[in-house]
This record gives sequence, structure tokens and C-alpha cells, in this order.
Amino acid sequence: MVNDDIWRMLQDVLKGLQDETPQQERRRVRGFRKGKDGNFFLHVEAPGLKAENLEVEFQDGGVRVQGKTPEAEEAYQNEIRYFFILPEEADADKIQATLREGVLTLRVPPKADAATRKITIA
Repeated sequence: MVNDDIWRMLQDVLKGLQDETPQQERRRVRGFRKGKDGNFFLHVEAPGLKAENLEVEFQDGGVRVQGKTPEAEEAYQNEIRYFFILPEEADADKIQATLREGVLTLRVPPKADAATRKITIA
């Protein structure tokens, strides 16, 4: 029946509004992924943010990413705050970050001693 369909659609819309917090979008962000070249990569959506509005720090075995649009830019406000555990094989001293078209990309090479090696069984 048409009324039942409209009711279900309205419930879906209302449920979606309850799940969202004001001025904050839900984003699906995955952790570090290992690329074919052996490097670890992380991609974080950061629409509206510029490099000078972002902070990327290594601490406590992970990478903290946070940023906020300046208050003067009221047309579009955005704030992000994430913490990602760095894989043990990754070299934290060589983290590289780039920001292109609203996507922050972190690239971390593996540690020199993280190569696979055969272990002799005694």
C-alpha cells in the first residue's frame, strides 16, 4: 500500500538523522593497507581542508590525524579527528603525507629489517 511505503521511507529518513551528529558527516575510513610495492598506505577524506589546517602526528604507536576549517570560512565547516595504529613492520621515521583534491594520503615504507626471512627449525 502507498501509505505503508511512505511511512517506511519516513522512518528511514528519521533514523538517518538520529545517527548523524550536527555538522559532522560519517565517513568510512579504513586503516593502513599494504600496497603492491610493500609500502603502507592510508587515505583519509578531508574535504574543504587545506594542508595548513591539518595536523599529522606519530605518537603511541600510531598516527593521529586532525584538522578543522578556519572559523572565517562559514560556507562549509568540516572537522576530522582520527587515530590509526601503525603496522609493526612500518618505519614510523619515514612517514610521508600528501593532500590532493580533499584526500589526505599517508605513505609509510616498511622497516629495512621487516623483510621475510626463512627460519631454521632446530
